[in-house]
Amino acid sequence: MTSRSDSGTTEACSSVGGGLLDDERLRPVMDLPGRLVWRYSFDVAATEGGAPYFAVFEGDFADATAMAAAPASPQGRRVAADVANYATGGAV
Repeated sequence: MTSRSDSGTTEACSSVGGGLLDDERLRPVMDLPGRLVWRYSFDVAATEGGAPYFAVFEGDFADATAMAAAPASPQGRRVAADVANYATGGAV
């Protein structure tokens, strides 16, 4: 399991989609405008059956306007363009 937040702590490194989810991939997330905090985890479980996702990302923003503006920013476009490199099933 890997879990990282703004505190900068990383519990472990995981190989994702043939590539490492590292600072190269996380830097654009850390630089999203209006972002207050962010979290991700590979410790995803379902109450019944297999988990439908391999990872979960959460980001908190100051307000709805800031959250809507983040994906349109250069950093947000970079994050969106990179998703196919590690989430081969897409993203929700």
